[in-house]
Amino acid sequence: AYCPDGKHIATGSADSTARLWDTDTGGRQQALAGHESVVTSVVYHPNGTQLATGSADGTVKLWHVETNECLHTLEGHENEVIYVAYSFDGKIIAAGCDDHKVMLWNVEDGEPIRMIDAHEKGVRSVACHPSAPQIATGGYDHSIKLWDIGTGMCEREIEKAHNNWITSVVYSPDGKQLATGSVDKTVKIWSLATGSLIREIGGHGTPNRHGNWILSVAYSPSGTQLATGSSDHTVKIWDSSTGCCLRTLDVHLSGVMSVVYSPDGNKLATGSSDH
Repeated sequence: AYCPDGKHIATGSADSTARLWDTDTGGRQQALAGHESVVTSVVYHPNGTQLATGSADGTVKLWHVETNECLHTLEGHENEVIYVAYSFDGKIIAAGCDDHKVMLWNVEDGEPIRMIDAHEKGVRSVACHPSAPQIATGGYDHSIKLWDIGTGMCEREIEKAHNNWITSVVYSPDGKQLATGSVDKTVKIWSLATGSLIREIGGHGTPNRHGNWILSVAYSPSGTQLATGSSDHTVKIWDSSTGCCLRTLDVHLSGVMSVVYSPDGNKLATGSSDH
């Protein structure tokens, strides 16, 4: 995850820590230790002063990035936390889990707000709308759901959105579209207004399609590009309006678990299980 000012990046690791890095020098600045298992997800607060980490130990921790202090340990999940995300205003943290649930907590005091029984077979990905009180979830049940943060009600469900489980959901910067990545090797772009499919990227017959699962998806800040990371060890950059592959980056020795653009859109950070 990039810090909003672009000067630092945060990573989670199988060594149970999160680490902060200087993006100019590549030097490690801090290590945040406290989880008891793999750190599966990291995300910066919109103001950049706080970091949230999700872990296979079933907890979410909120950290002050300047002091390394753990501000809150958030509990309530019964299984591995897969993904964490802050609401657009930074007041709520959402976490999706293998226990089928999404938990919402108050960031200020760490108190739980509600639990959403989101998917039948576990929640694989969670994203918060960039300007509205809404979250999107993708699950092992191949479906996508949109939820009202205030009420916990499902606003829209797209059943069988993919032919296999969904690994990544991400809102476009303007909040009008949702991109989803899947084990079926495709990315799909959906209209949030209608729930209809706008475009499929990487389907059969697509030049330069991924050869294996898509594990991560990210929009560029301008919304004109999508980056995808795959278990085929590559990263691909796509034109979001045409679905054409612009570039393939063969830079890892294992699956690419995370892709994220810098806030200015000039850099792309990728994370892999190749350490």
